[in-house]
Amino acid sequence: MIIAIYCLIMMVSVVMILNLNRKIKASHSKLEIEYNIRKEAEKGLINAKESAEAATRAKSEFLANMSHEIRTPMNGVIAAADLALSEQMCPKVEHYLKIIHSSAYSLLGIINNILDFSKIESGKLDLEMRPFVLDDVLDKVTDLFLNKAADKRIELLVDINSEVPKALIGDAMRLQQILKNLIDNAIKFTGRGGVILVGVKLANNSSDSIKLMFFVKDTGVGISPESISKLFQPFSQADTSTTRRFGGTGLGLCICKQLAELMNGRIWVESEPGKGSTFAFTVCVGRQPADHERRFIPPPEIQELNTVVVDDCEDSQIIIQKMLESFGFTVMTVSSGKKVLEILKDNDKQKEPLKLVMMDWLMPGLDGIETARRIRQELKLDIPIIMMTAFGSENEMQDAEKVGISCFLTKPIYQSTLFNAIMDAFGKEVFKGAEEEISIATKASIYKKYLKGTRILVAEDNPTNQEIAIAILEGAGITAEIAKNGKEAVEAVMTKKFDAVLMDIQMPEMDGFDATRLIRKEKKFASLPIVAMTAHAMKGDEERCLEAGMNGYVSKP
Repeated sequence: MIIAIYCLIMMVSVVMILNLNRKIKASHSKLEIEYNIRKEAEKGLINAKESAEAATRAKSEFLANMSHEIRTPMNGVIAAADLALSEQMCPKVEHYLKIIHSSAYSLLGIINNILDFSKIESGKLDLEMRPFVLDDVLDKVTDLFLNKAADKRIELLVDINSEVPKALIGDAMRLQQILKNLIDNAIKFTGRGGVILVGVKLANNSSDSIKLMFFVKDTGVGISPESISKLFQPFSQADTSTTRRFGGTGLGLCICKQLAELMNGRIWVESEPGKGSTFAFTVCVGRQPADHERRFIPPPEIQELNTVVVDDCEDSQIIIQKMLESFGFTVMTVSSGKKVLEILKDNDKQKEPLKLVMMDWLMPGLDGIETARRIRQELKLDIPIIMMTAFGSENEMQDAEKVGISCFLTKPIYQSTLFNAIMDAFGKEVFKGAEEEISIATKASIYKKYLKGTRILVAEDNPTNQEIAIAILEGAGITAEIAKNGKEAVEAVMTKKFDAVLMDIQMPEMDGFDATRLIRKEKKFASLPIVAMTAHAMKGDEERCLEAGMNGYVSKP
C-alpha cells in the first residue's frame, strides 16, 4: 500500500515536472520570439533614425546650396545697382536703376522667406548679434518702398519714440526682414492716397537689454475677425481672393511670427474691415554703451528756434514737431499754406518771430511750392524754408530751387536727416554742439583714409562678384587681387603680402574653410585678418568660420 502511494506520488511529480518543463520551454520560446521582434524593431528604429538624420543632412545641404546659388547672382544684381547709383547720371536712368534695385530687393525678400521657412522648420536658422543703429535699419527698409509707395500716392512715415535708444545690438538683418514683410503688405492693401506709419516704442528697459515694440499702421482695407486667426499660419492668407487680387506666397507673416519669437518677442494684429490694420511685434535687443548714441545739439545761436510745421497730414505734423522739440525748438503747427501765409504776414513785427518753416509739398489748396513763392515774392521774407515730400521728383526739386527753398527732404524723415538739413539751412556744420557726434559719412571718410593703400585678397569664384568686390574696394582706395578658388588663395597668401583676406566659403577645388586652415598652419599668418563671405547664411556658419580660423563673416548680399 505504501509502495503504491509512493509510486502514485512519483508519477504525479513526474507529470508536474514534465508540465513545468513544457511551460518553461513555451515561455522561453515566447521570450525568444519577443526578443527577436524587439531586436528587429530596434534595428528598424535605428535604420529609421539614420535615414531621418541622412534626410535632414541632405535637406540642410540642399538649403545651403540653394541659398548660395540664389543669393550669389542676387548679390551681383543688387551690388551692381548700388555701384551704378553712386555715379552721375540723368534722372531718368537713375529712376530706372532705383526700380531695378528695389525690385531685386523684393525678389530677395521672397527668396529669403522661402529659404528661411525651411531653415526654421529644420532648426537651422540662427541670429547674428551685432551692433547696429536703429535709424539706419529703418532708413534702409523704407528706402526700398519709396517708389512703390509714391506710385500709389501713399505717404510713408516713421515715428521713433524719443525714449528709444538708437545704438543697439541684435540681428538687424532679421529685423529688417520682418519690417519689409509688414510694410510690403501695408502698401499692397492700402489704397491710393493712404498713409502708412511705421513706429517704434520702448516696451521694456533694463541696464543691458531692452524690449522694443514696432508697429506698422495703415489706412487700408482691414481684416475681418474670422480671417485674423489664419494670418500667421504658413501658406495662408485672409482668403483665397486675396491671393488672386494681390498675389503673395502666404509665407511672409508666418516668417515674421517665427523670427519675432526667435528674438524673444511676439507678433499680433489689430484690425477692422474698412478701417485699416496695425501689425505690431516685440523683439529683445541689447544696447551699446551710452557714448555710442547720436546726440543732436544745435549751436547756441539757433537754440530755442521758433519754427512752424505746415502739413495737412496730422501724423506727419506730430512726428516732425516731436523731432524739432527734441532739438530744443519751439514749434507751432498749421495744416495749410493759406494759414501759414496769414501767420507770416506780420512776422517781422512779432516779439519772437518765426525763424524756420517746415513745409509739405503736396497740400490741398495752395501747395508747398506756391506757398513758398508767395513767402518770397509777396511777403518778402528771407526765412529758411525746408520742403518735405513723400513723392519728390526731379521736376519738383527744380521748382523748389527756383522759389528759394533751402532744402528738399523726402519722407520718411529721420532725426539725423532733419538736423543736418536745418544746420545746412543756417550755414552751420552738421553734428556741432555741446557734444560732437561723428556721422556715418564722416566715419566712412575716416575709414577710407586708413584703408587707402592697403592690399586685400578676394577669394571668390563668381566673375560678377569678383568685379563688384574690386569696384567697391578700389572705391575706398584699396588695392584688390582676385583668387578664383581656395587653392589659389592659399598660394597667393604664401607668395605675396596682403593686409587682409575676404574669403568666399563655397568654391571649387578647395573651399574657404580648408583654405583658411592651411593658411593658419603657418605661424606668420596667425594674425592675418580673414573674413568669410557667405551666401549660405545657415545656423552654425559663424561657429564653423571661427573654428576654421576666420575672424568673422558677412552674409551675401
